[in-house]
Amino acid sequence: MIIAWCAAQLLLVITAVQLMGSSVWRRAASILVLGTSWVLPLSAPDVPLLRAVLAAVAILALVKVVQLAVHPEPDRWAPLKRLWHGLAPFDVADTERVAPVLDKKLLLAVTLHAGLAVLALVGLFYLPRESGIGTNLARLGLGITLAYSGMETISESIRLLHLLGGIAVSPIQRSPILAQSIREFWSERWNLPVNGWLETLVFRPVNERFGPGTGVMAAFTVSGLLHGWMFLVSIGIVGAVMGFAFFAFNGMFVLVETMFRLRQVAEWKRRAWTLGMLGMASPLYIEPGLQVLGL
Repeated sequence: MIIAWCAAQLLLVITAVQLMGSSVWRRAASILVLGTSWVLPLSAPDVPLLRAVLAAVAILALVKVVQLAVHPEPDRWAPLKRLWHGLAPFDVADTERVAPVLDKKLLLAVTLHAGLAVLALVGLFYLPRESGIGTNLARLGLGITLAYSGMETISESIRLLHLLGGIAVSPIQRSPILAQSIREFWSERWNLPVNGWLETLVFRPVNERFGPGTGVMAAFTVSGLLHGWMFLVSIGIVGAVMGFAFFAFNGMFVLVETMFRLRQVAEWKRRAWTLGMLGMASPLYIEPGLQVLGL
């Protein structure tokens, strides 16, 4: 049953991407199918993880369809390239052909991050259910480890597999843990394909009209709404509000560090600020995420 729902969602995504073109009817048909993919999670069985996955795929479809819509010549994309574009978490237009190679550094990174993610999962599974300061801190720490290592594992695996096939993919992440500001974390290191999408379609237009501060908050607001919707359809309104608040707070952190010229302070202070603020806001995202996983 779960496989059938996921297959239906993938079919909707692929269809929406294949339909998108420069003509009015193609755009209308693509938007109609895309809208159906957003409704589908609401009709799925009340299994939080299933609904979250379906919602995440719908969000990915939105990104992919918009990327094609703003592309100079969308009608020239071949069906197989569209299929690849629809299923890949990056813009396939930014890839290039290279000699197939096994990147040992990437393989090692995948192995280490996957191991950390598994250890975090095991720790969360066996963590006592009784609420307490120690238990809650352990749950948060393990949740952060799972989220970070899981994302790194996915992004590095994608690059590793494409390199084996002779395709170079731009880094999806750049060691986010090394960030020295909240701005650097989100704009230069974490989930770069989505960041590029938000920068091009949200930040830049708003920045040109209302200034950079409003542009920053607009980008984080859109990101918060998308993640909030994923939590809304999977675990309800409380999770949605928490997910949205996480990104809203991060947007405000960026404005604060800009106001106080964080770049001019010592490196250790910048790192302390970055890790501290991310850690302080993290329960707003980690807790709903763990609830989606049933942990």
